[in-house]
Amino acid sequence: MQIPTIPMLFAAMTAMSAPVLAESGPNMEIAGATCETIMDPDLTMDGNATEPATGRTFFLEYPCNLAPGEDVTFILNLHGAGSYGNWQRQYFPASDYVDTYNLVVASPTAATAEPIRRWMAEADDEYLHNIVDLVTDAFGSENISAFWLAGHSQGGSTSHRIICDDYFREKVDGMISLAGGRVGMRPETMECDYNFIFTTGDQDSFGRMGIPVVSPMAENFNCGIRRRTAIIEDTVAGKVWDSRTEGRPDRAGWGGEPGPGDADVFQFENCDEGMVVADVIRLNKGHTEGLEPRITEELVRLMLSAPGGKISGM
Repeated sequence: MQIPTIPMLFAAMTAMSAPVLAESGPNMEIAGATCETIMDPDLTMDGNATEPATGRTFFLEYPCNLAPGEDVTFILNLHGAGSYGNWQRQYFPASDYVDTYNLVVASPTAATAEPIRRWMAEADDEYLHNIVDLVTDAFGSENISAFWLAGHSQGGSTSHRIICDDYFREKVDGMISLAGGRVGMRPETMECDYNFIFTTGDQDSFGRMGIPVVSPMAENFNCGIRRRTAIIEDTVAGKVWDSRTEGRPDRAGWGGEPGPGDADVFQFENCDEGMVVADVIRLNKGHTEGLEPRITEELVRLMLSAPGGKISGM
C-alpha cells in the first residue's frame, strides 16, 4: 500500500542481547539494538534488533538514560499492507519521544510479501508474541506501566484481530488505530476491555463518511458525551507518504505529500475507571501522509493519560 519516499536518518547496530537494566546509557543492548539514533536512508532495511526464535529483525527504540527499575510505556507499532517497519516508525514517529516520555517502541515487518506485504496470522503472530516476550523480559514486566498496540491501515485491522485473543487480551492496555478502523467494525474487538484511540484524515474513507459521535467502546465504559478537547496546530510536516498517488483521481483520499496541518481531538467524558476513548481527526489529510510531530506527541500524551498495568499486574 505505501511506498516510502522520504528518508529518515538511521544507524544499524549489531550485538548479542543483554539484560537492559544491567547498565544504563548508550552501552545498553537489547537483542542487538542499542539506544542510539538509527540512521540509514533505506526505508526497507532490516531492523536493528533480532528476534532470536525466528531470526527475523525489527526496530527497537528505547531511552538512553533509563534507570534500573524505571517504568516504561511499550508500543508495538504495526505497518500497513505493502509497507515496512521502517516506514511505519516514521509514519507514526512515537520513537521521536522515547526519551521525553520513557517509551519503548518496537516496529516489526510482516513476513508475507506477495502479492503485497501484509500481516498474516500463520506467518506473523508467533513472531509478534516473541517480540512482546523479549521486550517484557528485557525491561521487566513490573516496569511496563502500559502496553499499546498501534497500527496503520492493515496494521490497524491486525491490531483489531489480535487484541482480544488469548495472548494479547491480558497484556494490552490500549490500541491506537491509525486509519485502521474504529471499534465496532469487528465484533471480536468488544470481547475485552482496553483504551481506544482512533485517528484518521478527514479526506480518508473513514473521515469522509463522518465519524459518529457515539462509540460502542464508550458505551461499554459508561462514558459521557464526546467533546472536542483540543485543536492541534502543526507547522512541521510528517516524514513519509505514498508517492504512487501522483496522478491518481482519488489522491486526496489516499494522501499526497506530507505537510503542516491541524487536527481536532475529541474525547468521551467521564469513562469508568478513567478509561480513554478518543477520536483524532486530521484536517485535509488522507490515508498515507505521515503524522506531524505535535499530533504524534498528543497521541502519546493521550496514551499516557490512560490506565494501564496489565503486564505489570498493577
